[in-house]
Amino acid sequence: MPNPMDKPTASATPAGDSDALRVATSVFDGLVLDVTRALFESYGVKLDLDGSPAETILRSVKLISTIGFSSEALGGSLLLAVTDDLLQKTLPAPDASLADWCGELANQLLGRLKNQLLKYSVVVNLALPVVVSGGEFKLPGRRRPHARHVGFVSEAGRVFIHTEMELSKNAQLVRQPEAAGAASMDEGEFVLF
Repeated sequence: MPNPMDKPTASATPAGDSDALRVATSVFDGLVLDVTRALFESYGVKLDLDGSPAETILRSVKLISTIGFSSEALGGSLLLAVTDDLLQKTLPAPDASLADWCGELANQLLGRLKNQLLKYSVVVNLALPVVVSGGEFKLPGRRRPHARHVGFVSEAGRVFIHTEMELSKNAQLVRQPEAAGAASMDEGEFVLF
């Protein structure tokens, strides 16, 4: 079964025609996959794709966090659902709140996505994460034009990501050449000023 967020193979061009829009959304989906894996690897967790239906994965979580993003080129939201076991495994301090940590992981995930979008000259503004605790979660019925979800599984538990995105009519996702000699920080790197 093909995954809707398989790794993109091309760079995106203007989103005005359907081919360019398809490529742009493919690039966005690939970035989401990459940053999700990288974020959890930074906490010692290797994620593999999980083809389980969204409902199955959402039934296994008690906390979800969602965070919005916007720019001139695109806007949308990211939903993160993580099982308690996996939250515990990645928790930075034993007495920290799982709900707060779930929100922080969504914030870090979208921060990594923001850094990757900068390579496409897209500057994204982030909202604050909202964390919801409860029982059986369901995805909303009304969706933006581009809505995707992907599940991951690890030895420590499951992760579910749902993204919704809209591209403006003249938006472009064209990877920009990196400036020669420009030094950049890796995500998770700590620098004192």
